Amino acid sequence: QSGGIAASISFGQAAVTRGHYVSTATMLAQQRLEQLKRLQYTLGPPLVDQILPSNEGFGTIPGFPNFSRQVSVQNGPAANMKIVTVTVNFRLPKETGIGQENLVINTIIAARP
Repeated sequence: QSGGIAASISFGQAAVTRGHYVSTATMLAQQRLEQLKRLQYTLGPPLVDQILPSNEGFGTIPGFPNFSRQVSVQNGPAANMKIVTVTVNFRLPKETGIGQENLVINTIIAARP
């Protein structure tokens, strides 16, 4: 018979593992947003030219091989504003193999004169 305590433990471990991955993805997204906020976004060159690297594939973020990170910049709701989107994808180990999920964080930044 399946289920019972063994299934509860397995489900609990999966939930803890997923929570760890989501927390790590959140930290990586916030880290990139903080780096972007420190850039001096001015009315000169486009912000996207200042973001290096804007795309980091799996295995390229030191210490986080199961994560990738992408940055996109779009025009904001008003002149001299930009919407910055950071997407962190992660490969989550599951009983049935590897699943991929993502976390997306947006912020609006305004140009400094």
